[in-house]
Amino acid sequence: MSSILLWCAFFLGVLHIQSLFCADSATINTVRSGIIRLLDVKNNAVAKDSIDAILSQSGLKHHEQIMLLKSIAQETRTPRAHYFILPTTLIEYGEEHHDQEAITLGYSLLAENKYVVGQTVEAAQAMVSVVRQAEQQGLTTILPQLYMNMALSALDYFSDYPSALRYAHKAASVAQNIGNQSYYSFALNVIGDAHYRSGNLAKAEEYSRASLSLRVAMLRGAESSQNDVLHSACGWSYHNVALILCSAKQCDSAWQYAQKSVTAFRQAYDTVGIGMAYKVMASIKHTWHNGEAKRYSA
Repeated sequence: MSSILLWCAFFLGVLHIQSLFCADSATINTVRSGIIRLLDVKNNAVAKDSIDAILSQSGLKHHEQIMLLKSIAQETRTPRAHYFILPTTLIEYGEEHHDQEAITLGYSLLAENKYVVGQTVEAAQAMVSVVRQAEQQGLTTILPQLYMNMALSALDYFSDYPSALRYAHKAASVAQNIGNQSYYSFALNVIGDAHYRSGNLAKAEEYSRASLSLRVAMLRGAESSQNDVLHSACGWSYHNVALILCSAKQCDSAWQYAQKSVTAFRQAYDTVGIGMAYKVMASIKHTWHNGEAKRYSA
């Protein structure tokens, strides 16, 4: 169960933040899409000038520009080697408008990007420093994200399951206290992932099902514009439960959840998720009938 892919669930962060904007949603979505496309431009100077131009012409107020950059930082969870324009822009705008949350998120993303270039020890040290500063400054709103950064780093780069569980539980606690269901459901899912990797299938199933139940409830009460995001999140939860049940040799139930994950991913147009769901189905078929999995793994 790859927790790197579970970062897709951070797209839910935008649902929590969108309600804080005064501008209409069409403007926000247009500006957001333009900025996200520019993040793939390898010429940072060109990307930065273009982002500044988009924001200045957007009609968004200064605090809305900062809020939008922070929401993009929470949506976009795939660090790349050339992916420094967003954190540096966050830091610059944060310093200009005295927004400590934006500055902290910027430094958090810079720390994450160190993993891309193989600086795992430096990245871990930088992330610990960012988390400590956020705790000292009482930046409660972004603490769930920072704790989840730590949890997933512990899982993916160090296989440190106790640390992953500790930080994911911290994220769940803070998210629940501030009423952020998106991060709460994500933290529960990662707790399940950590238990799965450490071999505790009972705990893994318990937390993964809890995350799934919450996400399904969120989907039922969501507006249509939020459906793709929530369908994808549900798809990953179905996927995780299927994987756990497959490991427990409960193939019939695992197959049902895998099928549900495919359906959810298709509704969200999540091609990565669809591919992962078929891989789980291949594992289930292999468990059922050794050697009959090939046609499901394409």
